[in-house]
Amino acid sequence: MSVEGRTEDSGHNEGRAAAQILHRSLQKAFKIENEILSTTSEFQEIDIDRIGLLYPILSNIKQQLRKVLALSGLSHIPLEDILRLRKLCEERLNAARIIEFELEDNPGKEHQAMMFDCGLISGYICLLIRSGGRQEIQLCSGNVFQIESDALKNVLETCIIPTLIPANQLQTFANTEPFAALISACEQILGLLATLVGGIKFSETVLDTLESTALLLLFAHDGTVKTGLKKLRTAALDLIVQVFHYYPIQRPSILNEILISLKKTPASQNSRDFKLLKGGSIQIVSALIMRITQSAASVYDDSHCNERTASLASEMTLEADKLKGFRTEVRQPLFKKSTKKDKSTTVQSLSALVSPLLDTATNIAMQIIGFVIGRALSPTKTRDESFRNLLYIFVEDFVRSFDCPEWPAAELLLRLILFKMIQLLETDKTTSTVKLMAVDILGLMGAAISGLNYNIRHAIQSEDFKTNFSWCPRNTIEESLQLKLRLEDITSLGGPFHASVEFLILQSALEPQMHGAAGYLTAQWAFSTFDSTGIDTDPKNKTQERSLLAARLQKMIAEKLYEPKVFDPHCVTAGNARVAYSLTLLRSQFCESFNRLLEVILDSARSFHASIRCRSLKVVLQILEADPLLIGRTSAVKALISGRTNDISVSVRESSLRLISKCIELMPELGVEMMPDILRRVSDENMAVRKRAIKILRDIYLQNPGVNARSGIAEALLYRTADLDGTVRELACQSIEEIWISPHLPASTKEVSSNTTLSTTSHICLMAKIVQGDRRLPSIFTTALQAILLHPSRRSAALRVYSSFVATMFNMIRKSTAKDKTTVDAVATFQLLLIFAKTDANIFTKQQIQLLAPYVGKIGTEDDMIIYRCAISILYRTLPQVSDVDPALLRSMSIDLIKQITRFNRVILNEVIPCLWTISNTLQDNKPLTTLALSCIEHIRNMVDLRFHDPAKQEDVRKVKKLLLIAGMCGRYCHLEAQLEHFQMRFTDCHSFYDFVIGTCSVFSSSGQPVDLRKAALDAICMVCQVRPKHFTASVVTTLFEEAFEEKKPELETVILQAFKEFLLAEEQHSEVISRVAAKLDHIGGSQLDGVAAFITQKFASNRKDIMRIALATQGDQALLAVEVLASMTRQGLLHPKECAHICIALETSQNRKIAELSFITHQTLHQKFESIIKDEHLRAMEVAYEYQRDVIHNVRGATCNPYLSILHRMMEVTKAGRVKGRKQFFDGLCARIEPDLSQSSWIDLSQYLQRSQFILENIAFFEYASVEELNATVFAMEKVFTRAGIVVVDAIETELLGQTTPIAESENIDFNRLRTLAASSTTLSGLWDAMTYLRQQYGLSCSTTNEASNNSSRVPNKVDGFDGRAFWERNSMVMTTLDSEQTMLNICRAFIELFHEGIGSEVIVLGGSDLPKRTPRLTGAKGGDKVKGRKRKAPPNRSSQKRRKVQSKR
Repeated sequence: MSVEGRTEDSGHNEGRAAAQILHRSLQKAFKIENEILSTTSEFQEIDIDRIGLLYPILSNIKQQLRKVLALSGLSHIPLEDILRLRKLCEERLNAARIIEFELEDNPGKEHQAMMFDCGLISGYICLLIRSGGRQEIQLCSGNVFQIESDALKNVLETCIIPTLIPANQLQTFANTEPFAALISACEQILGLLATLVGGIKFSETVLDTLESTALLLLFAHDGTVKTGLKKLRTAALDLIVQVFHYYPIQRPSILNEILISLKKTPASQNSRDFKLLKGGSIQIVSALIMRITQSAASVYDDSHCNERTASLASEMTLEADKLKGFRTEVRQPLFKKSTKKDKSTTVQSLSALVSPLLDTATNIAMQIIGFVIGRALSPTKTRDESFRNLLYIFVEDFVRSFDCPEWPAAELLLRLILFKMIQLLETDKTTSTVKLMAVDILGLMGAAISGLNYNIRHAIQSEDFKTNFSWCPRNTIEESLQLKLRLEDITSLGGPFHASVEFLILQSALEPQMHGAAGYLTAQWAFSTFDSTGIDTDPKNKTQERSLLAARLQKMIAEKLYEPKVFDPHCVTAGNARVAYSLTLLRSQFCESFNRLLEVILDSARSFHASIRCRSLKVVLQILEADPLLIGRTSAVKALISGRTNDISVSVRESSLRLISKCIELMPELGVEMMPDILRRVSDENMAVRKRAIKILRDIYLQNPGVNARSGIAEALLYRTADLDGTVRELACQSIEEIWISPHLPASTKEVSSNTTLSTTSHICLMAKIVQGDRRLPSIFTTALQAILLHPSRRSAALRVYSSFVATMFNMIRKSTAKDKTTVDAVATFQLLLIFAKTDANIFTKQQIQLLAPYVGKIGTEDDMIIYRCAISILYRTLPQVSDVDPALLRSMSIDLIKQITRFNRVILNEVIPCLWTISNTLQDNKPLTTLALSCIEHIRNMVDLRFHDPAKQEDVRKVKKLLLIAGMCGRYCHLEAQLEHFQMRFTDCHSFYDFVIGTCSVFSSSGQPVDLRKAALDAICMVCQVRPKHFTASVVTTLFEEAFEEKKPELETVILQAFKEFLLAEEQHSEVISRVAAKLDHIGGSQLDGVAAFITQKFASNRKDIMRIALATQGDQALLAVEVLASMTRQGLLHPKECAHICIALETSQNRKIAELSFITHQTLHQKFESIIKDEHLRAMEVAYEYQRDVIHNVRGATCNPYLSILHRMMEVTKAGRVKGRKQFFDGLCARIEPDLSQSSWIDLSQYLQRSQFILENIAFFEYASVEELNATVFAMEKVFTRAGIVVVDAIETELLGQTTPIAESENIDFNRLRTLAASSTTLSGLWDAMTYLRQQYGLSCSTTNEASNNSSRVPNKVDGFDGRAFWERNSMVMTTLDSEQTMLNICRAFIELFHEGIGSEVIVLGGSDLPKRTPRLTGAKGGDKVKGRKRKAPPNRSSQKRRKVQSKR
């Protein structure tokens, strides 16, 4: 006997044996059934215990029947036994169909679950019998499929789904064994039905029930990830896809049900419970959409439903045994080979086969995507917002599946969404909300394509990869933005398409979705080879190979004839297959649209909407992160980033810097290229932008050793150490430490390498060069170095670096050149040494100080003088800290200094005299300085009687000025009170050195002396007072000060203010004062502070107001000096907040940057501590600011243009940190200041009234409002003033002017002044209307919502993009032409009447952009220019019936 024959006999015997075992189980079941029937009446329910006896028997029968069917042994079972078994099972199945699960029956839930489970097992057996192939059974089977589907739906709806919902009390039951068995039974039933769908013709009713059941599971959301529900959903997914594939007539209803279910589906990121082969999860709804799309592109033939029913069960159950789960898709049946020998294999026939399949899949995808996008476009409803989120989740899921060969439909779905998003972005009428959604979605897609290119580029560059995998293309075209493969390389037999398809075929035995994916991908393979017109896409057109390919593809698609194992097993693993499929994606329409996608995103980054620009930059960053190499392959991206750094929107500028930071991180060489844009932003008006720019510059500095780059960065960072914002200052100081200090921390070993020395020398040269570039930088750098030392943890290391720098600089000076032959700039080096001496004098050594000696007596060129001054200053600061300096050397330096002392000006003497005093103390010899002071005073006293007004005495004037200067310096820096006896020996009237100096100098301070001589004498007196502050309160000194302030001579006032400043700053720095200020600053008044400081404040600030007057008089250095004095008084609590708050606010508007910044800081301090006190000063401050602008700056406009910015914007910035109630009161007060008062018109200066109104209106219009609440309050206040005052003005115009029968030019009864008053009032109220209209339009406010409560009233109002204030600005510029002529005034009055009457109840004409409408009635529109109905107001009764009739007619 042959092997085949023995195998057949063996299988026959196994089938007979399996049938015998099944027969014995059937007899047991029948026996139990008889016992149940004999003990139960017709109307009595079956006991659950007896059901329990039947349940295990039916479970065994199910397993044994499957085996019998697998061995084709059903024919060995007697027909009567099969029919009796079917009847028995149908009874149990019907019970499961009609029983309703009792959720409240806690004790009986497990029994009910067992009954359901028994019914489902019975139904499973019925389905097996129906599919067993015996014709006599099929003919009398009845409607078993309908009963089974109804029972399944009942179990799911009444038991399983309610139990799995987390918001109930059934969680304990969900963890029981009966419930788990029930879920398993449902899963098996769904799997068997999915298998039978492809082999048995189901009725439409059954299909409808199965569809609703499957979709019920797919769209059931429990809010958690439960294993049981996930398995059921997967089985339901297999079932619905099979129905969709084999029953095209059901596709419209399935699609409709899916779309209806989407409306009820909440969008949640937590609903991803469908696992991908490569890892990660997606929504099962996303998997459903992709699978039905893929199944639509696979060929189907329903003839098998009649031809193969007999053999279906055996084939099906064998497959089930292999998978051990019995829930897979049926394998695609092998179609009979075509009997037509002349069947066409031409290109045209293949195209005709493929195109309809792909068109069908595309149409299905378009229906779903079009529905979701369509619902996502409307921004008004909550559900539409949910659809936008749902669309975003879908795109995320498709992107995750994009490079997986088992999900080829993801490319089609992404492609359709891509085209729609591009269309939305290019349509002008698309709302900004929708455009933001489109940009986000394009970002996901762009990142997916970029990531695909990046991964493939790395994969194909591997030599092992090319050697081991035959399908890897040998030629790759590197385009500007992405890879591009030749079509012949990916579509040929043995290429990436072929490898991907084979992987899917090999996996189809394990994964049910692979069949549909294989069919779709094969169709796509054919379409990529031959386009829809049937034209070969291969330019080389290798006829024989292409014909073979066409024939093979036609068999794959039409007949499902594959040739497995073309490739080695290692070539078609999951990972390698994914790479092969990725190569095919490079020529897909989706990936080839990347250039267009990027172009659209870059265009969106130039949108009028700041939010879209900002979001587009984030999307560009998202794409670049996926493929960093993209930065260097396109200049458009870099140009875009550079341009957006200058954007008017803060968020856009910050996003551009964030993008630059990421680009530099990916490609460090871009740092220097992008540095100019970053340097511009380091001084940005926004604090967050400045801080981000500082961080980027710090990183660039550390990554690039270039001197030019480092020089620019370090200079910019140094300036930021003096920033107004404390956090910015701290970050800048930290950055300076990281780039200039920390890298040069000396090693612990004493030996220093030559490389380290060279690096330190180069670094010092760089620091010296930068510091020398600007006269402000030395003091800024000093402050930064001192700030670094304030951190205890970093102080020790920083001092070591400082000492190292100082030692290196002295070595450079000593050797004159560095080791690299770089010439040392001595001036810059000495200036840098002085900075470190001011920072901490303890870092200098005795040997270093001695090296300064040669430079003390060297005065020649200008550079020598600079070095001389630096050396003197260093000595002055370091000598007290260093001991054991050579006394002979010090005496020599002292002699040299005294010899040259008369040659020095004030600036140098300020350093020489302290240095001499320090040397004297070190030598303990004060005789030289005592002699110098005695000589000066004696010469001064000898010249008292000279007449200095005589032109011939100018040389004497010069001498006295020099002597007074030296005497004053000696009085300030040299404590010669101990040498009083020497002065008394020469001057008998000398009882105190300091009193004697003041008395001597006061003679030259009287009003009868020349101004320059008085200045020198006052200067000397003030220097003495710095040492003995009590002399500030002496009558002789205060009299001199009062006299100088009375005369208002700037030279004398400057001397006094400088003295006040130095004294007050010294008081602040004094440790006792600092502690007292910290403890008592909340205490108003100066009782706790130094009496002298309080006296100066009370005398010259509170009483005489001299300091306030000088501060508000000019914008020069004298005003700055006065502001510094006021700031110090304020910091020490010497001034009441009400005395200085309005001054600070007015000075914030100064064009002098230092005055404005200092006033701003002082205002901030006051507001933080005394907000409740100074809030009432804001209106007064507005008046002072207006007068300051008018009289000092000679500007009466309330804002600046380019950009439009309120003059009082700094005040608003400070008050934003306070209570909104105070700001609302301020806005109400501003509006009230505009309101005209016709009863007082006789004495009002109308020109000043118009100017002040213009100033107020422009400030109101261009304020940056902190909240919607205060914006609405402002608009409402403007409305009230306009209505209230408008009624009075209109009534006066109509009664007094237009009511006249005689023309104004001919009438003698019309008061010309009255006409001017009414015209000025009309102009002001019209301007108020314009400002109110502009605010509404600028912020997109509708009249109906103004002043209404809002859920988000505390949020910052959003401006309408693309809208500027030019029209309002130009309209308001015409205010001062109001009083030009009588006719002009009359026209203005008439226009205002029309505006008032029509404006109250009419629609608003938009005032915006570049339009400059005429004076017509208007209210504001909503966003986008939509016209909105205005607010109607009732006019109060007035004396004019004519006016009342007009208002009522309009109403």
